[in-house]
Amino acid sequence: MLTHFASSSVARERERVARHIERAERAAMAQDVSSLSRLQRMVRSLLLRELAQYRRDARFPQNRGFAEPTPYFVDAEGTRCAMAHLLEVGGETELVARVARERNNAWVRELADEPRLIAWLAGRLERRRGRRDPAELLRHELVVRVRRRLVRAGELPGARARRARGRRHR
Repeated sequence: MLTHFASSSVARERERVARHIERAERAAMAQDVSSLSRLQRMVRSLLLRELAQYRRDARFPQNRGFAEPTPYFVDAEGTRCAMAHLLEVGGETELVARVARERNNAWVRELADEPRLIAWLAGRLERRRGRRDPAELLRHELVVRVRRRLVRAGELPGARARRARGRRHR
């Protein structure tokens, strides 16, 4: 059982992380996205909604191994940091597992040399000759996954109604 001091320390850390994520959300929302395609804007919007839900849920990794503030990509209980959570929602389970295994306590800026992470953040992959753009397929899959999560959470009530209408017409 946590002592009062320990529980208030955990609560303060949870509030600090939530404020940090909220600042990141505000900064992201202030960015000009006019150069993005419709699909890119939709994926971005869905990810920002997912990030806001992650912040509201306030289930953040716990630093139990260091006296000073130290990031955990995935903590001992399996709780993902915001970046790991969004990557996993986007289908990057293998990348999340690898970073957690090899660089679990790295700050995001220290992950700038992770090519797959950079490609995911940039939202594009190399085009392959004669095939659909793999990045486009990845983004489509991300849209589908995030929409499903939002519908299940009741965040997209219109989608739930459309789904119900579709069942009646079968």
